[in-house]
Amino acid sequence: MWAPPLQTLHRGLAIRVLVGLFLVPFSLGMMFLGWKLKDDRHSGSGPGVGFIIFGLLMLALSVWLFYRESSRLVTIHPEGIKLKKGSQYTAIAWEAVDEIWLHAVNVQAGGLIGLAITAAVRAMSNDPFNLDKASQVNVKLVGGGQTLKFNKADKGCVLAFRFACERVNPRLLDRYARLVRDGGVAVFNKVALSLHGVSFNGKPPLAFAEIESLQVDGGFIRAKKAGKWLSAGSAAAAQTPNVMVLITLFDTLSGKPMVRTEGDLVGGQYV
Repeated sequence: MWAPPLQTLHRGLAIRVLVGLFLVPFSLGMMFLGWKLKDDRHSGSGPGVGFIIFGLLMLALSVWLFYRESSRLVTIHPEGIKLKKGSQYTAIAWEAVDEIWLHAVNVQAGGLIGLAITAAVRAMSNDPFNLDKASQVNVKLVGGGQTLKFNKADKGCVLAFRFACERVNPRLLDRYARLVRDGGVAVFNKVALSLHGVSFNGKPPLAFAEIESLQVDGGFIRAKKAGKWLSAGSAAAAQTPNVMVLITLFDTLSGKPMVRTEGDLVGGQYV
């Protein structure tokens, strides 16, 4: 039995409003159009039948979406995190979480101006990349055979992400640091750290002495050599779990802090 929640992430109204204002009227419109186009109402034949069936399916989808959004609830507990969707529950204890994924997108009026990016921040940092200003934030937790997702439509998701990092990252950092110091390899999907340096996409590692900086730029984790314009290696940050732990571990092993710029999201990257 877990303690009462420290934080509750209620679902926003945006999707339900869109369903009510657009999807439901569209469904009813399709059904009405089908009824008007039917050649023979008694036989049930004619081109309008397809419109009616399509309208019914869209209406059913509308009801399902509205119910899903209304019944969705994320709760943050001292012991872990829970997600309720309808009658289904997903729960992951903090001690079981193995991966934290963060994916942020900036959208402004007039269209999408930001590419999909991942905010790679140091473990224990508050929020140097201003996640509160991102138009969309998606968080995924994996562990104990379970996957739990929440996003900015869940009110308070940035605070929940920070809390998850505080509870999970120190344990993961200690695990990976012990692994590397014992001669092993810490693997973060396509990025790997060892005593020999940093490796990208299975290539031979780059020695820490060769790397001037490891930074997140335009949605990619890039290793830069001194005096070189192009990166010595890169991997998509959105496909890299535990980016915060990766960066902190690199700092610890190399003694070279990650180069990063603070501020707002502009043009798909932080500037």
